Amino acid sequence: MAASKQYKLDLKTVLNAIDNKDMDFYSNLSDEEKKGYTPLVLMRYISSLTDQSKHAAYAVMATNDLVNIGFWNLTKHPELQHKLMCVAGLGSKQYRPWLDTKRGKKRVSKLDEWLLEQYPHLNTDELDLLKLSYDNKSWAAFVKSSGVTDSKAKELIDAWKK
Repeated sequence: MAASKQYKLDLKTVLNAIDNKDMDFYSNLSDEEKKGYTPLVLMRYISSLTDQSKHAAYAVMATNDLVNIGFWNLTKHPELQHKLMCVAGLGSKQYRPWLDTKRGKKRVSKLDEWLLEQYPHLNTDELDLLKLSYDNKSWAAFVKSSGVTDSKAKELIDAWKK
């Protein structure tokens, strides 16, 4: 079996170019270096600043609004993706930690499990928004009107209060 070829490009150099809004960086790369340019990984980095940075919210917003929209439609245009990331840059070097993805299966609460039975089309963000629309009194009324047994209603109401 043939080993897959890996192309190397110094991540710090690329992030520095993006931070400093070097629009010509990608076009100045060699063909081999361009093969190592990975916009998806870079996009993840540019959206992550530490919580101590006063620009953390801007980094997420700029990445989402400028780079993420239409990202997959632009996969054949990495130079354009690079330029969009430069527009989202702050104009100076930033510390950008890697945000690791959560591993393992997320434990679903009894409330979420029950709500997903009622509304199977909801994603986790929509589920969180739905829960925000209830207070203790309206949640109790909602659960009781859903037709569950008294013991199940008590269980869901008690879980809500926690």
